Amino acid sequence: VGGAKALALLEKALADQDQGVRAHAAYALSNVGGEKILALIEKALADQDQGVRANAAYALGYVGGVKALPPLEKALVEQDPGVRDHAVRILTWVGREKALALLEKALADQDPRVRSSAAYSLGHVGGEKARDLLLAQLQVEKNPNLYRITYEVVQRDYGADLAAKHALEKLPAPAQPEEEEDTPATSAIPPPPPTEDF
Repeated sequence: VGGAKALALLEKALADQDQGVRAHAAYALSNVGGEKILALIEKALADQDQGVRANAAYALGYVGGVKALPPLEKALVEQDPGVRDHAVRILTWVGREKALALLEKALADQDPRVRSSAAYSLGHVGGEKARDLLLAQLQVEKNPNLYRITYEVVQRDYGADLAAKHALEKLPAPAQPEEEEDTPATSAIPPPPPTEDF
């Protein structure tokens, strides 16, 4: 099923009383992709269920480009950290410059998952500005697991960068991971859909 028929079915599913059906429909929007799903995503982002909103934030990545930015910015200030986390993970799909500004804000989020995803996303964005944001975060990050994650992102993505190497040499090495981390592993950012923004 594709095209208009798929959109009609998904629109109906997004109005279902069962939150599981709505959550699956919100996720399925990512399989349709393109700007035509934007109105349905915005509807799903207003759903009362956190799972539906989180899946809608993920589907925004498949809209891509500047049209995804207004609902994405709303998702980034959403009360639920899971929704903010999904939004941060797909920020790199909608354009480098805007992503950098929003990822800088996400590094200050109170939820460790969001800050962790912001660090990984900055590693994927690349460039001097992203590097400098990560190095600045290492100066202020108090959570030892997040400090380690950010340190490792800089090592992995900027290992050949002399400025990054010199900066890391001046910082304390990260502690070994605790047995029960309070920060979930988010090393796998979902692969982005094709975009011409980069």
